[in-house]
Amino acid sequence: MRFVRAPSEDSQSRRGCDSRAVDVVSLCDLRPHMVFFDFTRWLSSLACGLGVKSLHYCIISPSALGYLISPARKLDEIRLTAAELMVPRTNFPPCIKLHAHEACGLAAATVKEYGSAMTLMERTLASMRECDALGFKTRREIEGPYCDHLENQFQKKVTLAGPVVPEVPSSSLKETWAGWLENFELKLLFSVHLEVNAF
Repeated sequence: MRFVRAPSEDSQSRRGCDSRAVDVVSLCDLRPHMVFFDFTRWLSSLACGLGVKSLHYCIISPSALGYLISPARKLDEIRLTAAELMVPRTNFPPCIKLHAHEACGLAAATVKEYGSAMTLMERTLASMRECDALGFKTRREIEGPYCDHLENQFQKKVTLAGPVVPEVPSSSLKETWAGWLENFELKLLFSVHLEVNAF
């Protein structure tokens, strides 16, 4: 199995990636059965033309996507206000309640360009509409109702990869950190990593 990864670091590389559609046609020599992609919105229509299935593997959680990018929101037709974003769509599973400042941030994100004169929301919505299936790094026990909601909204199969567990590190922990961690009970400490450059 061979993986070909397109750049998706920032808006400039997205524009560059969008201009590479012609080069990707040469991948048809590999005769893949399926193509996995994220924000490369043109890839699913290209794959379809080659008789290849496409799976939009999204790094955004199903709960966030279901809340914000559901086709019922009609993001490609109207610009949503913060007040509208604070109200979940009909049939959306309960649990999410946005504060005013969060809704303002989401409203701004829906109109921010994300390469090739497209917003992140337009790019994601187009990718999700045009692909054959959706994929997420989660488990049904964690976000099952939101995955079901996306399946119903997009009429596509949702495939879950489960949490991806990293390989056990081969190096030992520095003594400073090892000593500090020994002060905690087993299974009491966990780490959180935020990808601040994702948007």
